[in-house]
Amino acid sequence: PAAPGIGHSNHMPGHNYTKLGMWHEAAISMDSATRVELAYMNERLALPFETWNFAHNRDYLCYIQEQLGMEAAARDGARSMIAAPRNPQPDDEEGEATFGYGLNALLRGLVKFERWDMILEEGSIPWRDTPEDQNKKAWVETLAYAGTGKTVDARASFEEFKSTLKELEKEYADLLPLFNK
Repeated sequence: PAAPGIGHSNHMPGHNYTKLGMWHEAAISMDSATRVELAYMNERLALPFETWNFAHNRDYLCYIQEQLGMEAAARDGARSMIAAPRNPQPDDEEGEATFGYGLNALLRGLVKFERWDMILEEGSIPWRDTPEDQNKKAWVETLAYAGTGKTVDARASFEEFKSTLKELEKEYADLLPLFNK
């Protein structure tokens, strides 16, 4: 109530509600935060890639909707982030953040609700040609093949996952010591 027009003041209670399992209250908090960020972007003619708060709020709202069993709402939110305008600067990783949040939310929901056919349907997930996306694709397809009883395909996909993981380890070798402490 003290700062209704500040997105982050609407957002942070959602973290607390989530930790307490108060999913409806968390949803209200994240929905409010998302709406405040949308108003902020509209007032400033800003696009989602120009403010990280929007994607973070929307991703968190998708997660909360998943916990509430609101599968379609969570998936729609994820797809809206994927469809949001992206930064035209090709080397700007921040410009890909909204897409990345959306992709992760979509994958998380599809796995949670065991939508194996959607995962395996050609063109249903807008994969980018990046090592990270190829790794995620191999992982969720492994789960989907296993979930549909296609064990031969699951094993092949898991081998692809391990191969892409090795590529990522090479690419991020300089960061690995930070995680092995």
